Amino acid sequence: MCVFDQDPSSSTSPNYFVDHTYRIYPKKDVDDTEFLTDEPPTPESAQLFLRQLHALISDPNNQDIIGWMPHGRSWKIFDKEGLIELLMEYFGCDSLKSFLMSVNNWGFKRLHNIGPDHKSWYHDRFLRGHPQLCQLMKHR
Repeated sequence: MCVFDQDPSSSTSPNYFVDHTYRIYPKKDVDDTEFLTDEPPTPESAQLFLRQLHALISDPNNQDIIGWMPHGRSWKIFDKEGLIELLMEYFGCDSLKSFLMSVNNWGFKRLHNIGPDHKSWYHDRFLRGHPQLCQLMKHR
């Protein structure tokens, strides 16, 4: 969500910021009816990209190319050239542009604030160690 924030007494241009509020999901199985939203889970066939992405990011052999941030709520690309090689192995294509388009279409957001998470990607239902949450993600 992009929020417009301007101090009425300020004569400078407005500041824009994106709300990157994290939701904390309970450690429950997504089959638990309390945990599900009103929408049904994404069909398993549509989750193939998410399962492969989670495996790619979670593989310790790839940590110098792409990996989780220490808190496990976002992930970052460290080596674009190395990632292009991995894309063929995991997704059967070598187009970084196509990969990033898929990431965007699944609702991932890029963090632009200066700090340790700068240029990392996050989705509140894509967390390290919780691949079952991907069932609750929706493709645009």
